Amino acid sequence: MMRPAGVAAALVAMLAAAACSKTEDPSILGHWRAERVQVASVQLPIGPDIVIDEHAISSPDAEASLPVKDIERKGDEVVLDLPYGVGLSFYIDGPDRMYIKVPFAGRVYYRRVVDAAQVQRQTAAASDALAPLRVAQPVLPAPVPPVVQTADYQALMQQAQAAMRDGATAQAETLLMQAGRYPPAHPEVDYDQAVLTARCARPDLAIEHLNDAFKRGFRQFARLDSTRDFDALKTDVRYQALVARYR
Repeated sequence: MMRPAGVAAALVAMLAAAACSKTEDPSILGHWRAERVQVASVQLPIGPDIVIDEHAISSPDAEASLPVKDIERKGDEVVLDLPYGVGLSFYIDGPDRMYIKVPFAGRVYYRRVVDAAQVQRQTAAASDALAPLRVAQPVLPAPVPPVVQTADYQALMQQAQAAMRDGATAQAETLLMQAGRYPPAHPEVDYDQAVLTARCARPDLAIEHLNDAFKRGFRQFARLDSTRDFDALKTDVRYQALVARYR
């Protein structure tokens, strides 16, 4: 016959097992990326990338953000309570997938993005848990980053632009790739790469490079409008949506 102490221990074990087996509902908080690109709304930040936290929903690509007053869950529907009585509904379709219903466009699906910072936090937590099991290692000073010489990438870009004027496409592409290794060279390198690929009738790559240029601060719309290099792209809805987003 089991003693009272044994019965109590068994009950505690059963309760612990039940608690461990219960899975939490997927969270809407985090960084999400659209599986297919739609033209973002002017009023709501529902662009290709969105970030949701307890206080705001934002779109890094569109530089748009709205405060979140409350988050309410109704089954698979999660409603973000925005200012002026506006509610924005997302529908959970798995732990790392959700969608939003957009008028005239249907459902736009998003996948969760695992940010480097989140991975770093998880790795640090696991490392802290194992810390008592290993001997502490000496902390070494961080390496000093190399000094970027302005003349290095400027000379490469000048040579690349000269090659583009001469029609030396392969040489220009190589020089731009070399200049792109220097962060200060952007977004000019991205823009020149967009021009080069547009001239070579590679529209997908041209739009990708132009998107990189916008993300890194390119805003010379007069220059963009006056050039003939993008004439073939101006009827492409992707080009129109991209320019409208940043103009």
